[in-house]
Amino acid sequence: MSPLTAALATTHEALYPRLDMLLRQVEAIAARKPEGDVPAETLATAEALLFDTRRFAGRGTGRDLAPAPDSFGALATVLGQALARLAAFETAHSVWSGPHNGFVWRLPRGELRPVARLRPHTALPVHAGDDRETARMRAEIVRRIAAKYDEGFDAGRKAAAASLSTPPSPGMSGG
Repeated sequence: MSPLTAALATTHEALYPRLDMLLRQVEAIAARKPEGDVPAETLATAEALLFDTRRFAGRGTGRDLAPAPDSFGALATVLGQALARLAAFETAHSVWSGPHNGFVWRLPRGELRPVARLRPHTALPVHAGDDRETARMRAEIVRRIAAKYDEGFDAGRKAAAASLSTPPSPGMSGG
């Protein structure tokens, strides 16, 4: 694998989502028509991305990716191989870091930098003032729901009492 630098990590983080997105689109089309011809624009994009992934291969491996094929099925295969190459590079150059609460790139001189693509998305901290306001709003909502329930219960009880005290109309007899 190529030695990791901060610039290479940045390139990887920019390349991975673009390649992944193109692969998903090509796979969706390939599922319907694997032998279909790939449009020239898509082919050009694929070739540029495939060219950029070459730097993430091991030196002397002789395992360059095939050129971008012109059918959707074959292109999906080649793009999948390129994405696997990026994943292998990431695995070889990153580790879990407890203090960072996520995976980090192992840069030269022991420097650690979070892998942005894998960075956990955490909730925003709640402030004490927000807790009091939230509790007040919650109590108001509960009070309003209870009041509506009581109104409905009383209205139902009155309607039931009224129906019991009212004699049946002449047309209502079951006879």
